[in-house]
Amino acid sequence: MFCRRYDERWYYTLMMSTGLTFGTISALYGFSHSIVTQEQYSFLVAVVLASAVILTLIAGIAFLPRHLLPEPEMAITTASQENG
Repeated sequence: MFCRRYDERWYYTLMMSTGLTFGTISALYGFSHSIVTQEQYSFLVAVVLASAVILTLIAGIAFLPRHLLPEPEMAITTASQENG
């Protein structure tokens, strides 16, 4: 029932693998314990955010489960106007 289609599996995998929570917490831990400097911390957070955006774009473009999206309303209203 869940994730029957190949595209759907990759979509959810990419969406869950962004690592936002772990990446930002790790960077904050390093910064608060003086393991990394403020410049390194800023760079690490930027990389974590960029990787999340890139993976989300890839998931949305290549693996979006289109069969789960609702039908456009314009096509439904046009068809009902032609019939009625």
